[in-house]
Amino acid sequence: MKKVWYQVYEKNHSYRGNEPYFYTYEEFEWAKKLKEAFPIMFEELQPLMNDKEQALKTYFRDASQNKIGAWKTTGLKFWSRDHRKNLEKYPQTTAILNSIPNLVGATFNLLEPGGHILPHHGETNANIRCQIPFKVPSPLPECGFKVGDESNSWEVGIPLLFTDAHRHTAWNHSEGTRYIMIVDVIREDFKNQTYGICCNVMAMQSLAILCAVLKINVLTLNYTVRCLLYYPILGFWYLYMPIHRKFGSYIYGT
Repeated sequence: MKKVWYQVYEKNHSYRGNEPYFYTYEEFEWAKKLKEAFPIMFEELQPLMNDKEQALKTYFRDASQNKIGAWKTTGLKFWSRDHRKNLEKYPQTTAILNSIPNLVGATFNLLEPGGHILPHHGETNANIRCQIPFKVPSPLPECGFKVGDESNSWEVGIPLLFTDAHRHTAWNHSEGTRYIMIVDVIREDFKNQTYGICCNVMAMQSLAILCAVLKINVLTLNYTVRCLLYYPILGFWYLYMPIHRKFGSYIYGT
């Protein structure tokens, strides 16, 4: 039986699971549904591409990008919490997202010209991450995405699925801005653990924010100290998650 992996418990933060780097979207009914619905979402989310300075904000982990402001995002859903104010602006997109079983996250993102999202691992192997390209300024090698040792170009409207736990990176060396929607769907074999998965990811995000405030690199934090900080945060999220889903403050998604 496969087990859920969490990055926080790895001493070197790396992942060595045997999940594929990439999936083909045809393997999943939900991914095919997102592809079919792309024209509707593209039309409705067009304002986000026309007003990027107001609508999208710099991703909170500055260390994950080569320059501050290279990676901007706005949230619709974040690990089971709806960002209702944003969702209300895009009712058709909301209906599409709500129709996807086990979907826990959705964000809209841009990568500025010259931007580079540095190599990193996701928090868990429990989700399949899906990137839906809205605007791709250039194919490889100028603009692309790499998981492990495999690189791919984005193609507008075609979902690109991958295992977020594997080391991955993205870059845009073109002169245009890249826009994508990122969707997180809990894997079928882990769907009964969704609550705990969301709590753990929120706890890891909270730990990262705490370390950023304290100007500590979470990746170099002593393993024992990391766990001592993490367990109380995790306990808090197990208790607070129902309140967070209803009233909690929003944290920018990845």
